[in-house]
Amino acid sequence: MSALAYRTTISPSLNEARKRVLQLYRDWQRAKGPKGRAEYQETVNIWKMDTHIMNYFSKEESPPKPRSFLENFYEGRD
Repeated sequence: MSALAYRTTISPSLNEARKRVLQLYRDWQRAKGPKGRAEYQETVNIWKMDTHIMNYFSKEESPPKPRSFLENFYEGRD
């Protein structure tokens, strides 16, 4: 099992469920922290290529995708 994989359980009370949810959230926060720091360190040390950094902005700067059949047709897409 993964470090963040937990067996599904049914809580006997609302208070118990709340405690479990908070614990799972804390575990998740701890697990995602090192990855964020690693991303930052790679960027600062210039270990990432320009293409890796530009991927963060590609969604915001790319033109909107066609939504209707005619827009797809005009764009040359199927």
